[in-house]
Amino acid sequence: MCIRDRLNETGATVDKFIGDAIVAFWGAPQEDTAHIEHSLEAVLGCIAALEAFNMECDAQGLPRLETCFGLGTGPVVVGNVGSQARLSYTALGDTVNLVSRLEGLNRFYGTQAIVMERVVLEAGERYLFRRLDEVRVKGRQESVVIYELLGRRGQVSAATLAFRERYEEALERYRRRDFRAALETLEALAQEFPGDLSVSRLLEACRRYVAEALPADWEGISRFDVK
Repeated sequence: MCIRDRLNETGATVDKFIGDAIVAFWGAPQEDTAHIEHSLEAVLGCIAALEAFNMECDAQGLPRLETCFGLGTGPVVVGNVGSQARLSYTALGDTVNLVSRLEGLNRFYGTQAIVMERVVLEAGERYLFRRLDEVRVKGRQESVVIYELLGRRGQVSAATLAFRERYEEALERYRRRDFRAALETLEALAQEFPGDLSVSRLLEACRRYVAEALPADWEGISRFDVK
């Protein structure tokens, strides 16, 4: 089953294709009271479809297709936008712009699916997430807390859950400015997961703040210039 099929079966409206990216939304033109669940299922379904596709590529000696996802919820303007010569049914607004930037943040954290905190709060107990960071992206004054989508409850491995617990513990210590305590956990994680970008980012920051004076305006917020 292709990715577009995964989107269609959850009631998504496929907005547009931008290069190798797909923009989709839920809740318009038909109301969708379960849009959070449907969007999460769509992302998990797309990840599963991609993995199956990549297994076929591996078997044939072909390059893998790597992609990532950004997911959020909030107010948007939806409708026909354009002119009489050319109209497009689309979604516009700050939420759309923010989600686009969250998708781009995956490459800094080595993750596949980053979601807004509001999605986590509205998702209920069926899904599991890992708190990644608090970030401020270009063009926004407000920071946002971001999470990695791990999967459905009961389908996430014990090893992943243990990693989440240790990482979130280190992140909380970092936020409390207890950098040495955070270092102890992060250095152990870095040895066990040497390729994990989220661990290496936080580890580098802790090492820097142990060695240097903390800036007077320090907020513990990561800043990114992503489009």
